[in-house]
Amino acid sequence: MSQQKPSTIWLSIRSITEHRKNPHKLRNIRWKPPDVHHFKKNFDGTVFAETGEAGIGVVIRNNLGHIKAAVSEKICAPSSVAVLEMLAARRAAASTREIGVENCILEGDSQIVINALQARDVTYSEYGHLLQNTLSHLNSLEN
Repeated sequence: MSQQKPSTIWLSIRSITEHRKNPHKLRNIRWKPPDVHHFKKNFDGTVFAETGEAGIGVVIRNNLGHIKAAVSEKICAPSSVAVLEMLAARRAAASTREIGVENCILEGDSQIVINALQARDVTYSEYGHLLQNTLSHLNSLEN
């Protein structure tokens, strides 16, 4: 009987620092593929100021850049961008089991969210409950 190795989840952040310094350089930020037999889940949130709504999205790609799945949802605008990004991260983490992919890199552009996930510190008052739920999804994949 072969042993199934547990899923591996990595967290990374896309650097947008350069974009903030020079908005015209955004096109130079490129998606970097994961290793062979791994997937990358990019998550992000956006606010539609005109309607008071927001959106979250997740795109899952393999090492060749082929899209395995994509998810987007329109939601009521949350209290902050950090909460919005954490909602997107939670959706990305939850979709791992739904879609059946293992060995994922979870990548987003919110330094605050990535730091919180890496620290696994749920004491953040504004989105601690979301962080705890996201970590629960990630932990279930490692067991």
